Amino acid sequence: MFRGNLRRTRVWLAALAVGGTPLALQGCDTAVRDIVLGGVQSAANGLAGTFIDAYFESLNEPAENPTTL
Repeated sequence: MFRGNLRRTRVWLAALAVGGTPLALQGCDTAVRDIVLGGVQSAANGLAGTFIDAYFESLNEPAENPTTL
């Protein structure tokens, strides 16, 4: 149940971030809007890359710890 709520919250926040930003910036100067949207896009790409890297890193088997005698 907790995972479902977490997923629903993530989807809602992503939709709000992606869909709400252009609506909030309609009255702004086009240069400012382009800078803000470019920053949001860059941050989203960086975040997605981080999650993908973390996922594949979690698939690696842990290195065996040497035992000391």
